[in-house]
Formats: sequence, structure tokens, C-alpha cells
Amino acid sequence: MKEKLKKIICDKNLYIFLAVVLIFFGTLNAIEFAVDSYATLTFSMKEFFNQFASSGRFVLIVAGGILKVLELKPETSYMVSFILAIVCMTISMFKLYNMLEKDIKSKGIRKIIPILVILNAFSIELFLFIEKGIMIFSVMMSIFAVGEIKKWLEEKKNKYLITTSIFMLLANFSYQGTVGIFIALAVVYILKYSKNIKEFIINNVVAAASYGIPALIDYVLIKLVCSSSRVSGNIRLAESIKKVCSNTLGMIKNTYGILPKYLLLTLILIIIAIIIYQIIIKKCDIKNKIIDAIKVLYIIAGTIIGTVAPQLMQNTDSIWFVARSTYSYAALYGVLVLYLFMNYDVKVQVKYLVYTISAILLVVQFNRFNLIETDRYKLNAIDYEVTRNVIEKIDKYEKETGKEITKIGIYGDKSLEYTYAGIFATGDTNIKAYYKDWSIKAIIKYYTGRNLTVVETNQEKEKDFEEKDWKSFDDSQLVFDGDTLYLCRY
Repeated sequence: MKEKLKKIICDKNLYIFLAVVLIFFGTLNAIEFAVDSYATLTFSMKEFFNQFASSGRFVLIVAGGILKVLELKPETSYMVSFILAIVCMTISMFKLYNMLEKDIKSKGIRKIIPILVILNAFSIELFLFIEKGIMIFSVMMSIFAVGEIKKWLEEKKNKYLITTSIFMLLANFSYQGTVGIFIALAVVYILKYSKNIKEFIINNVVAAASYGIPALIDYVLIKLVCSSSRVSGNIRLAESIKKVCSNTLGMIKNTYGILPKYLLLTLILIIIAIIIYQIIIKKCDIKNKIIDAIKVLYIIAGTIIGTVAPQLMQNTDSIWFVARSTYSYAALYGVLVLYLFMNYDVKVQVKYLVYTISAILLVVQFNRFNLIETDRYKLNAIDYEVTRNVIEKIDKYEKETGKEITKIGIYGDKSLEYTYAGIFATGDTNIKAYYKDWSIKAIIKYYTGRNLTVVETNQEKEKDFEEKDWKSFDDSQLVFDGDTLYLCRY
């Protein structure tokens, strides 16, 4: 064990992956806030448990609970989470790299595949929440589960199914939005180790059970612990399927704006075209060529189904597609590259074509990540300035009147925007704190310690506020009445 650990620590590839992770995410080393972060950081232990138990994130409850008991400063808790995220993503890529040793001859391709698969275009959103460390821990557990299912496919020893299930249970208990990466990679190995139709069916059933049973356990625990969770409420199956299909098409085309429209789809189609070309020139009969083409469809279908299946477990109204919850779809390009080089004798010209388009993807991805990360800090700075102005007005009012503000009523103007001008925002990424009622309360509590009670609004004040069209913070957005502050979002 000691020698094995020493070998890992001395392996230069571990540090290559660490460097890549830091290049893409190192900018986020200082504390930054999603709208959820203000609430998470000010939750009591009970509120923290209720919030994350309702989404089945029991590993986060344990880890976050420890940090809350230790009463660490927010900046310290953030740094712990950030370091954990960096370490888990590095280990995930290093683990996958070593798994590919027998499958990929080219060392260069073997290095780039873990980057394309794990540090994919949707990974950025996993890094934009205070619990990023646990979210990436879920990715790591899923990759470890792939390693175990691969061993089972090779040796058919049941002990590997037990370890696969344990890793997948930990992945689901950490964050369910990433577990589809298990299916995305497992399908490639199912194809490799299935010698006939019967074995193929058995292998699929076992992999599906390894994916589905831990998810079902997590689902049941949520139902037992929290009745008012996302999995509660009505599941209108036909409507859910329609909603999932519509959102899946949007995700494939737009990639949530994280990449330019159609870019990822175009690159996926190029890799598919290369695989089809390899199938055509392969020396085999038509029947085998058709089977090889069906295998590609199987990988695509498996990845997409593994990505969107968790959405169907939520109540229909809670289905919400964002990058972090559909993380594994963005790995499809890398998974197809893996399949290509695992199964075909690729000419050097084709290899360099793959290098070229992969480099294009990573350069564009880096630029978008950098834009999102820098805009995150700009957004946080504007939110802080608005909050500081609100706090000053509260303090001034209290000194002048002798009354204490304990309540807040929140309105919205006629052209409410979900972020500030010039800030890149998509889905839940880079939303301003002054867009949601609960985040306004949370940011004020974070910076002042005031736990204001949100009160119902009245129509008369609402009409006054609705007629306004604020483009930046203005004193007229604040109206004081006794112990209540009325504030208009903009």
C-alpha cells in the first residue's frame, strides 16, 4: 500500500491534471457567492439539514455539519470546499487516465480523454456553489464506480458489484446531477466485454441496477426524511416526459450558452462521422458494419438517458435543466473519442484531426469559463454595494426614528432583470441576489446578521413600484413604515 501510494505521488501525470484543473478553475480561489450561498452560509443547523436532506445530499449534511460545528469563517469553509473540489477533480482525471492504460495506445489521447470527459463544458457550474467540494466528490465517486464495474465485467466477481454500489451510493448522497457519468463510461466497457447478445443484456441489467438501485435508495430516504421535497408533489408522467424531451433538445443545441450554439453538437457529429468512416473502411461484412453503427447509437442513447433520467424522479413542476444537473451530457464528446481510439486502428491524420478539434473545444471552453468566473466576482461586488446602501439606509432610519427594522416586504418593478447589465448569466449561473425574495433576505442576513421576517405585500405599494423602471440602485426603491422595510427588486 505504501509503495502504491508513493508511486501515485511520484507520477508526473497527477500533477499535469492538477495543473489543468487549476488553469480552468484557479480563478475561483477567493470566496464567491451564488444566490444560494448567502442562505447556506447563514443557515442554522436545523435549516441546513432540512435544505439538503430534502434533496438527498446526506454526505453534504455530514461535511457541512462538521464545518458548522467548528464555526469556521465563511472564507475558511469556502477554501476547504474549493481545495476538496480541486483535489477530487484531479484524482478523477488521474483515475480515468490509469483505467485507460490497457485500452488506449496513444499516451497523448489517453491524457486528453479524462480532460474532455470530466472537465467538460458543464463542469463549470459545479464549481459555482459553496458546496463545490461535495459536488465534485460525487463525480469522483462515480469514476471510482466505473473502475469497479469494469473489474466486474472483466472478472465477473461479485465483490466488485458491492464496491460499485457503495461508490454509487456515496455519489448519489453527494449530488445526483453528476451520476450519469457512470452510465456514459460504463456503456463503452459493456460493449467491450460483451461477447454475445445474452452477455450484453446481462451486463446492461447489472450496470443499470448499479446505477438505479443507489438512486432509488436515495429517493426513498428523501421521501422518509422530508415530505416537502422536490420528489414530493405530483409526477404527471406524460407532462414530465414532454418537458424532459423539450429541455434535452434545448440542452443539445444551446449548451445553456456556456459554449457557442451548436458547437458541441457539431464536434460530436464530427467524431461520429470519423467513427462511421472507420466502420466503412473496416474489413468485415455488412452485418458487422451495421452492428458497429448501432453501438454508436447505443453510446449516445445511454449517455443521454443516464443524464436526464434523474429529472423524471422529481415532481413535474420541479424539473429544471441546468448545466450542473445534466453534467454527463457534456462528456459525450470525450466518451465518443474514447470509443473511437479503443476500438479502431486510427491513422495519424485522423488522430491529429481529433487533437485539433479537441483543442478548439478546450480553448473556447476556457474562454467561456474565464468570462463566467470573472463576471461572478463583478456580480458579487455589485450585490455587495447594493446591500451596503440598503444597510446604510436602515441604520439611518433607525437612528432618526428609534424604531428597529425587523420585517421586509419585497416587490418587483415592471422590467425585472435576473442579472446586471454586462454580466454573463445562464440558468442559475450569475443570477443577482436582488432577483429572488429569499436571496434578498439571505444576503442582508449574511452581511448584517439581521434575520428579517418577509411579510406579504399590498397592492397599493405594488402599483407604485411596478410603474418604476430602475436600471441601478436608487433610494426610491426603499420605503420605511414602522418596523418594516419595503424594497423593490430591479
